Amino acid sequence: MESVQGRIIASAGREIADNHPVAASLSSSSTHSDEISTSSEISQAIPHGLIREQWQLVLGQEASMMDLQNAIELCRKLVLEYEEGSSERKWIVRHLVELRFRLREIQDVAEDPEGVAPPAARVILGHHFVTRQILNVTTKQYCDHCTGIIWSVVQASYICSDCSFCVHHKCLNSVLRVCAHVVATERKIPIEDICPEDWQSRSTNVPKCSIPLTFNKLPWTEARLCDYSGLYYCPTCHWNNTSPIPARIVHNWDFIPRKVSRASLQELILLHDKPVIDLEEHNPKLLTRPTLVMPRIVTSEAKDLPQNTLNKLLQEDATTARGIESVGAGSFMLLPQSFGNIYLGESFSSYICVHNCTKHPVHNVTVKADLQSTTSRINLPMHVGKNLPATLNPEDTLDDVIHHEVVEIGTHILICEVQYNTLAGLPASFRKFFKFQVVKPLDVKTKFYNAETDEVYLEAQIQNITAGTICLEKVELESSDKYTATELNTLASGESVFPSMKMLQPQNSCQFFYCIKPIPSVANDPNALRIANDIGKLDIVWRSNLGERGRLQTSQLQRSPIDFKDLRLSVIEAASIVRIGSAFNFKCRITNTSDQSMDLALSLTTSARMNSTYTGSTEYTLGTIASGAFRDCSLTVFPVKLGLITITDLQLMDTFLKKTYKFEDFLQVFVVDTTYDMDSFNMDENVQYYD
Repeated sequence: MESVQGRIIASAGREIADNHPVAASLSSSSTHSDEISTSSEISQAIPHGLIREQWQLVLGQEASMMDLQNAIELCRKLVLEYEEGSSERKWIVRHLVELRFRLREIQDVAEDPEGVAPPAARVILGHHFVTRQILNVTTKQYCDHCTGIIWSVVQASYICSDCSFCVHHKCLNSVLRVCAHVVATERKIPIEDICPEDWQSRSTNVPKCSIPLTFNKLPWTEARLCDYSGLYYCPTCHWNNTSPIPARIVHNWDFIPRKVSRASLQELILLHDKPVIDLEEHNPKLLTRPTLVMPRIVTSEAKDLPQNTLNKLLQEDATTARGIESVGAGSFMLLPQSFGNIYLGESFSSYICVHNCTKHPVHNVTVKADLQSTTSRINLPMHVGKNLPATLNPEDTLDDVIHHEVVEIGTHILICEVQYNTLAGLPASFRKFFKFQVVKPLDVKTKFYNAETDEVYLEAQIQNITAGTICLEKVELESSDKYTATELNTLASGESVFPSMKMLQPQNSCQFFYCIKPIPSVANDPNALRIANDIGKLDIVWRSNLGERGRLQTSQLQRSPIDFKDLRLSVIEAASIVRIGSAFNFKCRITNTSDQSMDLALSLTTSARMNSTYTGSTEYTLGTIASGAFRDCSLTVFPVKLGLITITDLQLMDTFLKKTYKFEDFLQVFVVDTTYDMDSFNMDENVQYYD
């Protein structure tokens, strides 16, 4: 009897398949295993409200053009019957895209059966699968459906161009997971709750794949929690990938990566660089702006109708002072959670107080403060010398003042965390966040001038880029151990060129000048002088218009590297002014900076020409100068023209290698008339100008 019933049911199924075109296509496709899995898997994804229409919506691979057009028309009607955001409407929209894509392929084949190439992409559950290109065979790639390795050399594979979902060719028709790009588009913003699914609503089966879960730590059925969605997944759908959770960032400013499923990871990667969360809208208490609170000064007397009601309210108001509640002291600045800007180099100070506002003692109270910047997180010491954890009785407080000198530009967040025990003895904690910006108060520009000797002149320009006036208390150049610095910002009398109060208005600037000389041990060693490029640091101490002290120190200032050739010529003694026709004597130093000894001959001659500024001729042999050694020599010329003249054309010849070294424009001197008097010098009488 059972076999007869089975035959009757089977024959009835064949009759329905012969008479119904959709059922016929499903029946004919049942001979192919891939198509069976596709139909069954898609039907599993159909929401409960669409079960009655599934035979008209889910079509096999052998569906005709008319079948696809009928299914598309049905989807258009059904999409209007369901509410926006419902699971039925989402499924219909995804399925409509797939049906249109399949219809386009059939139409292309019908128009040109021989010229149509195989489709370059396939649309399945919102995925746009394209053939995966082999870029690096040394990197292992795993299939997101079966978790098996994709051997790129011998196995064909596909990748979703939207969410990077990778899959074997054999697993393509078995994909169950909706594209993360579609999910992110429908959701618009990330999940706002922390681990939203509660224990009662969690199913014992994995979403999508419906694999039974156990909690016995077996590797193939282990239940793994996704911290983003709050659902449990099997090891096939959850690979223990980690990612920061948006909900934890919004509510707790917690950036610690936590384990998420593959579907959640792909969705979070798509949302990583998109500004989709407005912190001020979702959690306005996280980073609020400064607020000013005005104290209430309205009072009442006992004979008035309200009697002492207003006075009692004033005594309980936090913005009033004890004993003088009726005095309006002005605006009070509440400790804001976003209190503007402070300047680089200032000391950040904050008063932190924990108050027990309950009617019972609170035990094991500890307070911790951290200052987090874009690159580091610093623990600020608190309650030094106090016994912690402490017990706070009702109305007791635990307070301290923290200090920290900010040395980094950018966003800083003060994180205050309080830990305590509840009445049940369970540990509890809460945190508060205070945000501020650290900006530059001064702009420092430096410029070096290399002299003919070993001296280096430094010009430092300091500009006030704040919105208020600042006072420069100290600007010093702390030279390195290889140089000595001399300040050139004073007159001959020793008086500073700046006023006693160096006030800088906004956007104003001032220049400071310094002379830097190498120490004798470095100056006499060309090799040491060549590598001694670190000059020193500028140390700047300033105060804002409210008297707040700040300090800035530049990084190590460096001069341009000195490129010595084989010989170096420097003037060590020379007068700055000489009378015309008188002998001008000066002393030079020739240093051998090459790697070998040199036998040198010196010559300084003046050719007879119309515009000669001096006369004289000197030639003699310097002898052998070892590598790194030097030789001093005295030279004499006679100026024949008034004004500033330049001594040039000094030649040194290596008698062994027959190589000549020329030095031009190595010394300048100012020539005056014979009537020159140091005490009563007149520029117009002693200097002649020539066209």
